[in-house]
Amino acid sequence: MRQSNAAQIDARQKILCDNAKAPNHITIYTVQVNTGGDPTSAVLQYCASSSDKIFLVTSASQTVAAFSSIGTSLSKLCVAK
Repeated sequence: MRQSNAAQIDARQKILCDNAKAPNHITIYTVQVNTGGDPTSAVLQYCASSSDKIFLVTSASQTVAAFSSIGTSLSKLCVAK
């Protein structure tokens, strides 16, 4: 039963990501905190706007680097209408 629920949640998450990215041109960064050696989340890979927008954090020390990288990228953001 648990696996079925996980598959349903993953499917809903993918729909949410598609809806956010497509019409609005939103960039999605994903961060997976994985200190237990689990495989990289397929949903997080799917939702990230590109392969350089997913961060796999396997130790506490990597958290700062991941969010620093995201912050640096966001600081280069140019908002225009």
